[in-house]
Amino acid sequence: MRQFKAKRRRGILLNNEGLQRLQAAILAMEMAQNNGDRFTWPKQ
Repeated sequence: MRQFKAKRRRGILLNNEGLQRLQAAILAMEMAQNNGDRFTWPKQ
């Protein structure tokens, strides 16, 4: 029987450093792609 390697790591929690890195990456993408405006749901 073959063993398959998992492609995703589900259920992983972020520590403080990981959360800061994620927020910094989101901010960088907002600045680069959205002219500094926050990514939000469109207003209806």
